[in-house]
Amino acid sequence: MLLRGVVTTIGVTTTTGGKDMRRQTVKGQAGFTLIELLAVMAILGVLAALVAGTVVGLGNRSQSVRLDGDQTSISKAVNAFALEAFPEKFPIVAIGGGVTGNIAGIHEINFKTGLPQDPNKVFVP
Repeated sequence: MLLRGVVTTIGVTTTTGGKDMRRQTVKGQAGFTLIELLAVMAILGVLAALVAGTVVGLGNRSQSVRLDGDQTSISKAVNAFALEAFPEKFPIVAIGGGVTGNIAGIHEINFKTGLPQDPNKVFVP
């Protein structure tokens, strides 16, 4: 059987023979309207934006936790090295009177400012 001019829309198929084949529901509606479909798309878009915002925040938080862990590891390694290499100068004992600066050739290194903020950057001392 040869069908000419088949037009298909949401829930409606019409052939050139004039026979109307609609998918009937309980209430007699033919399908969803364009407004209903647009409303569902808008709701899904809002939900996707909320989920995407939450997922992006998790990545930043995990990066911060990882950098803090790296800082702790580096600090422990530097302390262990200094204790082994310079036992007479390390550990630094607090001197009364608020003495700061260069004490016996030891300089304070602030690793928090020296560590890279972006894990894609390479840190080479």
